[in-house]
Amino acid sequence: MNMTIAAILAHELKYDTCIPSDGYVYSSGTDFFVSGNKRYATEGADIGIHSWSDGDAGAKDLPRDDPRLEMYLDHYDKVCDLQ
Repeated sequence: MNMTIAAILAHELKYDTCIPSDGYVYSSGTDFFVSGNKRYATEGADIGIHSWSDGDAGAKDLPRDDPRLEMYLDHYDKVCDLQ
């Protein structure tokens, strides 16, 4: 499990992200999209969400305070201005 450096940099550099009507993001691409300063998804854009697994446990099986989730939750709190 690894938050992409591109997603972190996109947010830190205040990049805007956009998914056109014939575009899509899945997996780590969704992390990148959400990390944008301003995010645009036009009608028809496809955004895929899934739950990660470390091979032993899936995210839905872990409590929110599990250390394996910390990096992701901290990043999403930051990019969504929840801090």
